[in-house]
Amino acid sequence: MNHLTLNELNDEWDAFHEASQDEINALLHSLQTTQPCLLAFIFEVDEGILSEEEQEILVYLSLFLWKLLGLTSPPRLTLSEETFYEAFKENRNLEEQLSESTEQEFLNVVEQLANDSAHPDVMRFIAQQVNPIEEIDIELSDVILVILKTLVDVLTE
Repeated sequence: MNHLTLNELNDEWDAFHEASQDEINALLHSLQTTQPCLLAFIFEVDEGILSEEEQEILVYLSLFLWKLLGLTSPPRLTLSEETFYEAFKENRNLEEQLSESTEQEFLNVVEQLANDSAHPDVMRFIAQQVNPIEEIDIELSDVILVILKTLVDVLTE
């Protein structure tokens, strides 16, 4: 398993932002083909609490994460929805810790979350991308971050 540097993460993020709609659609199609349960999971797991715009942001970040992890880890066999939900259940306590925390405690939990990950720098990077997005209700950023951590956990097992 390779690890990306911060510069490489930033370069990948910039390239992802600059991708054409056709390139994004092709990537989305590839994800649907190779990991259909991943998409089902991210559309169902939020239990309807995310707005349409927040759901789109979650899909966008999930697609980026999937692409990024494909650069650092060997491809995984197709995973079941159950695999994603079991990992999410294990991460659910983080959502409570994040939502009930002060800003400093939040940063400490994010650091713990990153350190427990197979890709700590990726988790730190993703957390930085989630928090400044104005379209996400600050309380829902906790939910989105836990979902993204779940994806990292499952895709890098």
